[in-house]
Amino acid sequence: MTPAADPDHRRGSMAVLASAVLFSWSGVLTRAIDAGSWVILTWRGLIGGVAIGLYVLARDRGRPRRRAWGLGARGWTIASVGAVGSVTFIVSFK
Repeated sequence: MTPAADPDHRRGSMAVLASAVLFSWSGVLTRAIDAGSWVILTWRGLIGGVAIGLYVLARDRGRPRRRAWGLGARGWTIASVGAVGSVTFIVSFK
């Protein structure tokens, strides 16, 4: 089966396209919010944390703590870089 005919490939391509469209609006929407940088970051962190937590709970069913703390140095470095990137992104638009 060719990649274009594979339903998983097509679904993945559509997910990437939808993600690109949604993320391209993030700067516009961030500027449109009438709140300070730290308020936006707080809500973004809380909502993102809850969403990720629910995903991990649904995926791991009872072993999320062990897996979360088992990220290792490389995983925590990536998470930290992502957090710093999020802070600088929001602050740069405000």
